[in-house]
Amino acid sequence: MGGDHAPHEIVAGAVHAVRERGLPVVLVGSPRVLYEALADHDATKEIPIVRAEEALSMDEGALASLRRPRSSIAIACHLVRRGDACAVVSAGSTAGIVATGRLRLKGQQGVLRPAIA
Repeated sequence: MGGDHAPHEIVAGAVHAVRERGLPVVLVGSPRVLYEALADHDATKEIPIVRAEEALSMDEGALASLRRPRSSIAIACHLVRRGDACAVVSAGSTAGIVATGRLRLKGQQGVLRPAIA
């Protein structure tokens, strides 16, 4: 799980989304690391964890997840493709998430390229 101050700030945001906004959230990554971070918020029973064997680092190229199908980004995109999730939110490698999304998910009709916000 990438991003500044990860995984603690990412998990804190996920807990906030569940408790304050009522949004369904699934975290993808190392179960041990995520469970410990969820325990800090007394939220181990509120947010499910999906195991990912690997994570992309910030300095890896855009196509790294193709070579690593067990990365957290690849698994998160697979959850969306299967219909088990509605979206992927990542604070990790922008190039990695955009490339993975373009290659592993169907695009929306009329949308030529992804937007970055």
